[in-house]
Amino acid sequence: LRPLLGIPGAAALALISSLQSTDGGAALTRRLRDEGALTDREAYVFAAFQMASNAPIGNFLTSGTVLYLLKDQAGHPAVPVSLGFALALALGFKVVSAQLMRLALLGMKEQGAGALRPVENPADGQAGGQERGSPLPVVFAQGAVRGWQIVVRSLLPNVLMAFVIIKALTATGLLAMIGQACGPAMAVFGLPGEAAAVLLSAWVSAGGGVGAAVSLYDAGLLTGEHIALLGPAIFLMGTQLQHVGRCLGVIGVKGRMIPVTMAMPVLVAIASMLVMKAVLAAG
Repeated sequence: LRPLLGIPGAAALALISSLQSTDGGAALTRRLRDEGALTDREAYVFAAFQMASNAPIGNFLTSGTVLYLLKDQAGHPAVPVSLGFALALALGFKVVSAQLMRLALLGMKEQGAGALRPVENPADGQAGGQERGSPLPVVFAQGAVRGWQIVVRSLLPNVLMAFVIIKALTATGLLAMIGQACGPAMAVFGLPGEAAAVLLSAWVSAGGGVGAAVSLYDAGLLTGEHIALLGPAIFLMGTQLQHVGRCLGVIGVKGRMIPVTMAMPVLVAIASMLVMKAVLAAG
């Protein structure tokens, strides 16, 4: 982890947890910081890694499948890249996000480690409240319950919200205005101006970004190639508003470092669209 992210090997478990759970990864990172295993600088770098496509495995295997299983009118796969490729690209850009934070921190003074209060939650910093030594059936049941709660409380409401918003924008003519205003910027990536609505929705909620993308695809405003371009970006910059509290707040990122940390996922999302554009052109 030192050459890859600039953090100690002690963060390995927190890293693995963050790939599956936003809250679990943040809680374990906070514990490492409280124990002095992570300095402030290392915690900021790790936070930038987590914020870019937070909990990517869980998100790609839930809302991500909605995008990559779309069919065209002939019943063939509409998106010309696989979910696995998009996930690999997102994971690669998570590392880039951490490296960008390392560059941003050059010249800043180190403020020490372990100066924060302990994590205040019933699980004492453990991911998802899972007790040590729980038997496998109990662990499986707890995971299934948490997964169902994520779908019911987060995924479905956000996707439905996105459909409603896109329909309202279409009916009022605002979507056409957004498309016209954002057309030049989106054209750089080979996207129509309406794709900006997907990215804005994704910034608020990744599930909302997925819903917006599917709605525009159904309306004929986005193609399968456009979905391929947007897919990794939706998750890389997704759900930023929620993650300020659930991730950055728990880890202890404060002050001017919050907007800096939030900027990293947006930058790598832009870069991912450029890379995907090149991949599609080469294919």
